[in-house]
Amino acid sequence: MDGMVVNYFLLKIGELSTHKGSGSGSVNVSLRRITSPDGWAELELGFGNGLSFSAKGFRNLTKRMFTNISGILTSTDEGLSFGFVSSMLCLPFSKFFCNFCNVWCWYLSTGTSTRQEYGRLPNLQKFTV
Repeated sequence: MDGMVVNYFLLKIGELSTHKGSGSGSVNVSLRRITSPDGWAELELGFGNGLSFSAKGFRNLTKRMFTNISGILTSTDEGLSFGFVSSMLCLPFSKFFCNFCNVWCWYLSTGTSTRQEYGRLPNLQKFTV
């Protein structure tokens, strides 16, 4: 046997907050599968302030460029509601300078944004266009 390859990860995430005696929170369980050396896919189920189901994906397109996509379905008092869908493409120009292009959809609204970031810790600078 050459070695063991782990293709699945199970993640548990919890969050709880209180304000003036009233509390809220959620517990999420997600299953991430490594689809290839360049990408992964994830399904997540959340319980708390309603039931939610989300799907996420990540993929390296080239050695210098990657993308991700995500979407969520939530339950409300009126029934199921399709939530936020987002896609991002990142192209690094250098070791410290990256360009991010985001496309998003929230119900019937859509939008795009472009963000350039220069980062060298401890002096992190961000420029947004």
